[in-house]
Parts: sequence; C-alpha cells; structure tokens
Amino acid sequence: MTPATATFLVTVNYDKSIGELLTAGRYDFVDDEITNQRFAQAREGQEEIEIELVHFDLEIPTRTALKWLAKKNLRLVTAVELLAFGVAYPDEQRKFPVIAPSPWCDMFGARLVPCLSSNDDLKRGVYVNHIGVDEDEDWNESCRFAAVRMVRK
Repeated sequence: MTPATATFLVTVNYDKSIGELLTAGRYDFVDDEITNQRFAQAREGQEEIEIELVHFDLEIPTRTALKWLAKKNLRLVTAVELLAFGVAYPDEQRKFPVIAPSPWCDMFGARLVPCLSSNDDLKRGVYVNHIGVDEDEDWNESCRFAAVRMVRK
C-alpha cells in the first residue's frame, strides 16, 4: 500500500484554546463535543510543523491506517494542530474530510476523533466521529488522515 501524501506548513500556537481556534477558523458548524476539556493541550508556545495529509484512496479501517502511520514514524495530529490547519488552509476541507486520528475517549469507552469537513453547500465544519473501542470504524476513500513531521530548524 502506497498512499498519496500532501504536505502543508502550519504555524501552531499551542497557547490558544480550542474555543479561540474555532473562532479563528470561522467554521459554519461545530460539534458540541469539540471542547478544551475533551481535547486538552499539554504543549505550550508556538511552533512551525509540517502536516502530512495521507490519502489511502480506499475504504480503510482506523486501525489499519494507524498501523501504516506508525510504520512511517508519523505522529498523529492533536486537535489544536488540526484546527490550526483549518485556519491556515480553510479550503482543503471543502475538497475532502480531514481526520485527526488522535482520539478522545468518552465515559463509555467510545473513541471520538475530530474531523474537518464540509456539507453539500461547502459550508465548513468541525465534528467528531465515533471510531469504536477497537478502532474498527471504516473511513471512506475520500478521507485524508492528518499526521505530523517536525520542521528541522
């Protein structure tokens, strides 16, 4: 399997809250599950990173995509990094869904993954998708998985 990739340079301010990034992204709709409490950020400061969008071009289970990303030494994006990508490149999610495969677990053990997408009217949004306890959710062939390589200074 050799997925296609596209790389985007993004400046991430880790000091910004999820709420501030949602406001900066000017999204048309936001899932109530996207909160600071659910997607807490431990890092501080500002950093320039390269986000790789990995496109498998086939229906793929989460666990298979995660195994491929791990083999390539790609770090999963955080919710803050995904939202910073949405601010920097707002039109990308109008072309295809962008998945941040780094999940948050709810009190029942369900794994929730933040995603950038658009609807039929090309209105942009941020939502969570349930991937199940065993990461067995299949993603359609249009999805891009967001992963990170650090920019060397």
